[in-house]
Amino acid sequence: MSKPSFDGYVKFDSANVKVNMLGTEYALGQDRIAVDSGLVIFNKFPIKGANENPLVINGTVNMHELTNPAVDLSFN
Repeated sequence: MSKPSFDGYVKFDSANVKVNMLGTEYALGQDRIAVDSGLVIFNKFPIKGANENPLVINGTVNMHELTNPAVDLSFN
C-alpha cells in the first residue's frame, strides 16, 4: 500500500452527479478515462449540465500518493 500501481481505465455508463448547493445535476461523459501507472488522464472528458453545454476536462491526477494526489486539471 505504500506505492500502489494500477492501470486500465474508468468508464461511466449514464452516471450523474447532483450538487445540492447548486440544485443541479451533471451528466458524466461516457468516454474512457485512462489510468496509466497510477496517473489518471483526462483527455477532453465532458460533463454536461442542464443546458447540455459540456464542461471539458483535460489534464491528470497523479495517484502515486493516495493520501495526497497531485492534481493538474484544466476546465473549459
